Amino acid sequence: MENLCYPTIGEDGRTSYNFVQILKRFDIMTDFKTKKSTKRLYSAVVSPEIKNFMFSLYNLLELQDYRSMPSRYRYFYLELSKMVYLIKYKTAKNEAPFYVLTVDQLAKKLGIEIAEPKDRKKKVASILKKMNTYLKYTNFNFSFVKGDHERWVYTVLFSFPRHTLHYFDEGQYAVVVKKFYKNLLGLYVEIAYPDTDMAVRRKKIKEVEEDAGLYKEFFLWANSPESVEKKKQIYISDFVAVFGRFPEGWAQEELESANGTEVAPAPEEFISPETDGAVNMDNPAV
Repeated sequence: MENLCYPTIGEDGRTSYNFVQILKRFDIMTDFKTKKSTKRLYSAVVSPEIKNFMFSLYNLLELQDYRSMPSRYRYFYLELSKMVYLIKYKTAKNEAPFYVLTVDQLAKKLGIEIAEPKDRKKKVASILKKMNTYLKYTNFNFSFVKGDHERWVYTVLFSFPRHTLHYFDEGQYAVVVKKFYKNLLGLYVEIAYPDTDMAVRRKKIKEVEEDAGLYKEFFLWANSPESVEKKKQIYISDFVAVFGRFPEGWAQEELESANGTEVAPAPEEFISPETDGAVNMDNPAV
């Protein structure tokens, strides 16, 4: 499993490449009581930094499309996700809904090493067309245009059909994440400042969100076993409120007994049973 890498640009003009570990731990548990040796349960614990992004941001990613892509092109799928996000942002600002890359930039991202420019351009076009055939949800359009200060048509203009942008509207899953984050932060403030009224708690919530030190304390608490049953109850309640059903692997009885001891493991682990600490990360420059 490779680490994620993203660039940030500082006020001094320096570009820094930041590396983030995706998984903190990966467990494989084998049930030796069965006759099938392949009866295994896999548990992946996402790193605290990635979970921090899940709390505070919403990253567009369609897992089916990502898996259907050949491994050599999966890195570029993440680039497509960024394009969708930026084009949605531009649309909201009434700006031209396009994303632009040069042929040379695309060649580098796609690992194309062809010296002749026209052949390099043909190869880029061929890969982009092939890539679209693997995609079910993240379909894109592209065309070659003449960029600024270019003599030839060697700039690629990306856009997305309406159904793709609609599919990647924040939608219900983003609502669950944001709702869970909001209620989890509310629980933290309620526990940290028990003898306060609602007005004071709302003020404290804003202070935690805006202060890096206070937010780190909240993040460490969120990734600790403290009040874990209440955290699970919040997650189930938020999921049911948005989707109108229980998460896979959960039942009505588990919600009602979330403060007890018999609670099934969450299908998607937002809360880790332990943490190595948190890193206060700047938002990546786009």
